[in-house]
Amino acid sequence: MHGNTMIRTWRFITLAIAGILSAEPALPSPAGIHFKPADHALGDVHPFFDEGVCHLYYLKPGGFAVALARSRDLLHWEEVRLVHVEPAPAGQMQPYYVLGVVRDPRAQAYRSYYGHARGRMVSSVSTNLIDWACAAEAHSIPPAEGYVRRRDPFVFWNEDDKRYWCVMTTQMAGLPKPKAGAVTYATSADFTRWENCGVLLHPGNIDEPECPQMFRLGGRWSLLASIYDRAVGRPSYWVSDKATGPWKGQPAGVLDGEDLCAAQVAWDGARWVMLGWIPLTISKLGRQPWGGHLALPREVHVLPDGTLGTRLHGQVGKSIRGKALLPPLESELRLDEKANRRSFVLPPNDGRLDIELLLKPAQDCAQTGVVLDASATDEGVAVTIDFAHQCLLIRGPGAEVWSDLPITAPAGQPLSLRIIAEGDIVEAFLMDRYSLAARVPRRIKGGTLTVFSDRGAVRVGEMRVHGL
Repeated sequence: MHGNTMIRTWRFITLAIAGILSAEPALPSPAGIHFKPADHALGDVHPFFDEGVCHLYYLKPGGFAVALARSRDLLHWEEVRLVHVEPAPAGQMQPYYVLGVVRDPRAQAYRSYYGHARGRMVSSVSTNLIDWACAAEAHSIPPAEGYVRRRDPFVFWNEDDKRYWCVMTTQMAGLPKPKAGAVTYATSADFTRWENCGVLLHPGNIDEPECPQMFRLGGRWSLLASIYDRAVGRPSYWVSDKATGPWKGQPAGVLDGEDLCAAQVAWDGARWVMLGWIPLTISKLGRQPWGGHLALPREVHVLPDGTLGTRLHGQVGKSIRGKALLPPLESELRLDEKANRRSFVLPPNDGRLDIELLLKPAQDCAQTGVVLDASATDEGVAVTIDFAHQCLLIRGPGAEVWSDLPITAPAGQPLSLRIIAEGDIVEAFLMDRYSLAARVPRRIKGGTLTVFSDRGAVRVGEMRVHGL
């Protein structure tokens, strides 16, 4: 999109997968709503819901060892020590022995698959989601021809096919890496005798699609992956009427910015919940942190036009709201070219903010949004709705863009915007349709809040400012 010209092109760095750096230490922050284990960053999350509990399997920086945290409300997380039951056959055990989880009703057990040497996918098995053992070799998915490697398997029951499917990140053989990214798949009737079925998606213009998943929503199949482009992130999705395709090479859309990394969805019994991680520090020239904090959970849903949208998880959205910092607006706030900014000084707070506005831009408005912590000496951090370029941006101080997202939001229509700020994390939710997470270069102080318009009038019908 045109707004890409505003993206920090210097952020994009040439990193081999194996060479992604571990995250740098984060700024100290109060215990809050963005979960991070006490002594390490969190990366590549794999949520699984069972009897109302979210089991979040994730990888640690460094050796990519698997760990587990559990929650009933997606806000308060309990770290649980995983156990691997011996014996571990030679050539099978890996530190990331639990990734995505699938139920095996015949065995009354849970299974997980992970990529191994030469593209073979091996299985772990558990009866309680904590104690895991290596499954028998009969459960392994054998290697196939035509690729350099496969990894990130995701196994699910395909009701249309009446078989278990496994979709995998694949690097095709004989092509330069930036063109070799693909998703291949295998199927089985009973978690044994897996058959490699070939390529599902190979656009020919992407690197390896991280953590692919397939799920049904709105009567169609969606394939979700985070396209690797010298950085992990920007969850993209493709749609098809059939699981076997055809799948168009061009994604149908994206569900967040590049700071929502390796996003994964899981069915909680009522909705598809998407979780991902936000890098621990901002990306710098030549380096991208791997691992960080858990982003707030999103609900993935179908929009009237058939595309997918995201919104802040409803119960989480209610739970995180704290006390009011400002009274509600007494009357509609009007911004125009003569007075295009209105600033509010916030009472003393810890910089953890929950802001909700109803914006009514005129048809000629070019931009509107909110700036946090603007002052005479600080340009602040801005959440901007850019109508001219049809994108949602988180940027600043200054013009540096930290995350962006293409949107369809014509000026002239009312827009609901919610902004959550905690420490140096900012998340924006627009119209119950778009979400955008970003790590910004400094902590939000919570001193001032400024609503602005650019080259056109905006009316602010409602504004609520709360702590967390």
